[in-house]
Amino acid sequence: MPKIITVLGMVPGAGTTLIASNVSAWLAVRGVKILLLDLSSRGVLGQLFMNEAAREAVFPTTATWRDYNSESLLTTGYGLAVLPGPARDAGRPEMAAPGEIKEMLDRYSNFDALIIDAGGDMFLPCVETAMDVSDGTLLVAEPSQRCLQTVSDSQKHGLIKNPGLQLVVNRASHRCSYYHPRDVARWLGLEEYFEIPDDPVRVIDAARKRMPLVVYGRGKASTSLRNIAGKLFRDVLTADSSLENNPANTIPDSAVSGAKEFNVRRKRTGKPAAVLGIGDSRIEEWIRDNFSDQMDILWCSAEPGELKEKITELDPDICILMRHSAIGGITGADKLAVWAACFVPAVLFIVGELDSPGKAMVDQAGEAGVRHIISCEKGGYISGDELVFVLTGIIREMHGAGEPGRGKESTPSPNGEGGKVINSLLQGAGNLSKALKQSAGTASEKAKVRKETRKVKPGINMSEGISLEEEAFPESDTAKPDNSTSIVPGGILVLVTPWRPNLAGRLAAQAVKLLCDVERSQVAFIGASKDSTGAMWLNIPDDELMMSDWRVPGSRCPIIRDNLSIYAVDPAKDLTLEGEQDLWGILREARKTSTYTVMDFAGDISRAQKAAHQGRAVVLVVLPGGDPVEYKISALWLRNLAEGKQNVVTGIDLRGVPQNIPEGIKPKVVIRNSPADALSVALRKNGGGQFTWN
Repeated sequence: MPKIITVLGMVPGAGTTLIASNVSAWLAVRGVKILLLDLSSRGVLGQLFMNEAAREAVFPTTATWRDYNSESLLTTGYGLAVLPGPARDAGRPEMAAPGEIKEMLDRYSNFDALIIDAGGDMFLPCVETAMDVSDGTLLVAEPSQRCLQTVSDSQKHGLIKNPGLQLVVNRASHRCSYYHPRDVARWLGLEEYFEIPDDPVRVIDAARKRMPLVVYGRGKASTSLRNIAGKLFRDVLTADSSLENNPANTIPDSAVSGAKEFNVRRKRTGKPAAVLGIGDSRIEEWIRDNFSDQMDILWCSAEPGELKEKITELDPDICILMRHSAIGGITGADKLAVWAACFVPAVLFIVGELDSPGKAMVDQAGEAGVRHIISCEKGGYISGDELVFVLTGIIREMHGAGEPGRGKESTPSPNGEGGKVINSLLQGAGNLSKALKQSAGTASEKAKVRKETRKVKPGINMSEGISLEEEAFPESDTAKPDNSTSIVPGGILVLVTPWRPNLAGRLAAQAVKLLCDVERSQVAFIGASKDSTGAMWLNIPDDELMMSDWRVPGSRCPIIRDNLSIYAVDPAKDLTLEGEQDLWGILREARKTSTYTVMDFAGDISRAQKAAHQGRAVVLVVLPGGDPVEYKISALWLRNLAEGKQNVVTGIDLRGVPQNIPEGIKPKVVIRNSPADALSVALRKNGGGQFTWN
């Protein structure tokens, strides 16, 4: 009997046909006698580039298999036999009946292995039958919210009871993902999973060659698919195979139906190359002057048609596009960004103001896989500093400095060699910011003059954060602070612990509990860093935390607990905070209804510095006392943060070290054992809902 594996998707479009086709193709290349059976549609023919051959041949399908002998199957040049679904206009049922599946498998029992593509509808009767007769099930998921919300608890428990269940998370099916593959595994309660990375460049190359990706054999996605096939079918793989060492280079073109030559992509060595579609000579000149030693500018144009032609011809690594506005840009930049995402490894889209069209452009570009988007609030302007950091991060990605958009931040440390480059670039970024601001101001003068009595919302200042409206609380509801470090109604408590990100979450949770005890108070907690653990210290269950991350559009945010609103961050997602305006927007929204607001910045002191400029904000910085190097660096950061400010409070963590407080600081919070107890001792409640430091 053959080894049977069913490939099932949690949602339609998760990539079952892609995975089933490529795993089957690789096994066939390795010498395994294998049949690919399609219970979902006729999509396998497209994945295997067999549509042309199918139009000219007569072959059995899952609806007509009884009318043919077992030797008349449609077969590729490298030996993969395929039993596709019927054509949609064939006048027959598209899905095989449950009773037919066992009979069908008995008919083709002479194969060594059999893979069933069951599609993405778990409710079909034939799916349950296919899983019952299989030796294992490969469950295909995408890292998306709809994938997790589609599966009910009863279905989830039914799936994980399957002893042969293996999970594969396909990142390519959902490029603009706010979830990590391990989030899906956590949701299902599985310890292990396969992951298929998004590799659009290799997918395009394989399509031009008219080969399945795994047969083309290049790229991370191809490697992942081969690993999946190797683990699932280890017992049936042929020991002696001429393709064992390098299968990709031993497949002749004649073995692939309809193989055609394609243009070889430019070898990516040395500096990355860029094409600019900015439409503003000042910005183009500034990029040339400041980045000429880090990347080559191949072409600049303001014509969309010419840019498409040059991108196809020159094959750049980076494409920078700017939305058309009064200060420059190109027409149709949003559509061009979506198109370029399929051909250029890194697309930087400068959207500008987040008005209604701007928001739509951001959503459309994000869904297409554009990861680098620069925007500002309506009425604001783009910062030159932000452009420097984003573009420098892209260049580092091109040199292979980590996986883009995950893990470590893409900007270099200010103390390293990359930081020196950044600092030199920032000196010129100020001039660019001034030019952009002046242009934006000139453009705004041409608009209709607003009434003098109308209040204008301030724009984003990348160096000082956002000024928040003080009207959130009437003057009668807010007490005058006893001093600049008092926590008052309408105020913000910011917690940051350099080198100890989890400590900030523990302190923030205790601060929330103290503030919630104030009579008639409403408290908001905001996870302000990707490493924020405050929500976990507030005992939010994992399932609820996973689905309530405020960084994910459409999440169940905020979490309401009595008089507490929790804007949670799930630290397991490892999702970077790319759009800072979203964080400040959350803060502005929370302050409208909250008596107190607590922000957990974990170890991110740079973002905490921006929060220090907000109205009625108090910043608690807890220094690490155990390591002299960490303490020295943190003390320097604290000095920079506190310079010119009266609203910064110092703490120190002395757990596990000699109980001596270093000279030169006077901490209000001294942690010797329990962080929660230390904060409770340090804060004293006064009249009017104020808290002062002992």
